[in-house]
Amino acid sequence: MSDKKISPRKTRNTAANQAQHAANVALVAALGIPAATSEHIKLRRDGKGNSYQVTTTKRVRESKLLRKAERERQRTAESIVREVKARAEDAATEAELVATVR
Repeated sequence: MSDKKISPRKTRNTAANQAQHAANVALVAALGIPAATSEHIKLRRDGKGNSYQVTTTKRVRESKLLRKAERERQRTAESIVREVKARAEDAATEAELVATVR
């Protein structure tokens, strides 16, 4: 049996991926993001060719949890900005009305 060589690039990329995963795990723990699972329905066939449904459960990876949390944070920030702009516009309209009434 021959030993297969592993290229330096593959070794470097694997190490970088493992380091990024460890950083994501630490960040998820620090932010207090709860672990999540996803459920999917798969169709399977038995030996006779009959198909049936099976629900499979997978653990959601930390990188996806971080992306979802970041998107949620962005949506919240955008809604706050929209609300502030709307209030400023309302205040400007109100001031304009007060100025024209006098």
